[in-house]
Amino acid sequence: MQNEIPSSLQSTVKMLERSYPEGLADDVLLPVLRVLYTELSDRNLALVASHVAGLEPSVALNKVYEAAELDVQDPRIQAAAQRLKNRGYDAWLAEV
Repeated sequence: MQNEIPSSLQSTVKMLERSYPEGLADDVLLPVLRVLYTELSDRNLALVASHVAGLEPSVALNKVYEAAELDVQDPRIQAAAQRLKNRGYDAWLAEV
């Protein structure tokens, strides 16, 4: 399901599409959401997740809550953070 994304979140969607052109499967989605969790509100993160992963908004919000519980030291989260950094995370962070 493709939801309408506000212009304020377009750069987030573009960064994720650049970082994961193959899409965000569930095993990758949670670590990515955990990396972004401290930078976006739950609602905005759920909107982005719904859009890029094709999830219903309520399911996306539950994924955000699930991701928030993950340990940031988990190697999957560290790998997601590195992949995002390699594709513009720092520039994105400066703009949000």
